[in-house]
Amino acid sequence: MARQYDRNQVEEILRRAVRSEDGGDGVAHEDLVAAAAEVGIGEAALQRAVQDMEAQTRRAELLAAVKTKRRRRFFRMTGSYLVLALGMFALNHATGGDMWAHWVALALASVAAMRAVRVFMPSEDELERAVLVEERRSQRRVERAARRRRQAHERKETRRREAEFERLLARGVDILLRAADQKLSGLDSRPHPRTRVEESPEPDHESERPAENRRRGR
Repeated sequence: MARQYDRNQVEEILRRAVRSEDGGDGVAHEDLVAAAAEVGIGEAALQRAVQDMEAQTRRAELLAAVKTKRRRRFFRMTGSYLVLALGMFALNHATGGDMWAHWVALALASVAAMRAVRVFMPSEDELERAVLVEERRSQRRVERAARRRRQAHERKETRRREAEFERLLARGVDILLRAADQKLSGLDSRPHPRTRVEESPEPDHESERPAENRRRGR
C-alpha cells in the first residue's frame, strides 16, 4: 500500500526540502512551477495560489502598517494630553484658589482611555475599514509615483525632440548659407561687360561765328 500524507505533512515536507536544498534562501518561480508539475499541480492552479498568498501577505503588511500608525498617533496624543495636564496644574498652582486642574486631567485621561481601547482592542470591522483606507492611500501613492515618472519621461522626450529639431534647423540654415555663398562666389568670378560711353561731339564755334555775323549785317 502506497504511503499517504495529509496536507500539513506535505507542506512541512516541502518546506524542509526547500530549506535543505537552498539553505532557506528561497526558490525561483520556474523551479516552483517545475516542482508543482512533478506532483501533478497545474501551472494555473499554482498561479492562483501564488496570487492568493501575495494578496494575504500584502494585507498582513497593510494591517501591520495600520496598527503601527494608530499606535504612534495614540502615543503622540497621550504626550500632548500629558503636557496639557501639567500646564493646567502649573496654572492652577500659580493662580491659587481652589484646585480645578485635576478635573481637566481626569477628562483628558478619560479621552485617552477610550482612545486606547480603540487602538489596542479594535474590532474586525474597524480594522478592515482602516486596511481599505490604507490600501487606497498606497494605491494613490503608487499612481502618483507612476504619473511623476511618466511626466518626467515625457519632459525628457520633449527636450530631446526640441534639441533634435534645433539641430536639424541649424543644419538646414547652414546648408542654405553655404549654397548662397557658393552662388555669390560664382557671380563674382564672372567677367564684367565693359560699358561703352559714346562721346558727344563738341560744338563747332568757328562755323557758328560767320552765320552770326551775317545776321548782324542784315
